[in-house]
Amino acid sequence: DVVVLPYKSATQSGIVKIAYNFNKPVIATNVGGLPEVVLDGKTGFIVEPSPQKIADAIVKFFRENLADEFSKNVELEKKKYSWDALVEAIESFVKIG
Repeated sequence: DVVVLPYKSATQSGIVKIAYNFNKPVIATNVGGLPEVVLDGKTGFIVEPSPQKIADAIVKFFRENLADEFSKNVELEKKKYSWDALVEAIESFVKIG
């Protein structure tokens, strides 16, 4: 399974992190901050916001059987957004300050 975010405009989406929590790859459009959290070709695809480009990415995802590969990458990437990572960042900041 894959999560598809066909936004025409956005700044960011908490849905990506929710999808990652369930080890689901994401196909998102190239708007706002989405390309910063969806690693194109690793944790999903970033495509232009057109119905055809979104459809092409969905077809490619299933034709090339990318679910397992992308899900493994999501599992690694989501660690950046864990509570442990947040605590480590805050502790580092406090030590520096």
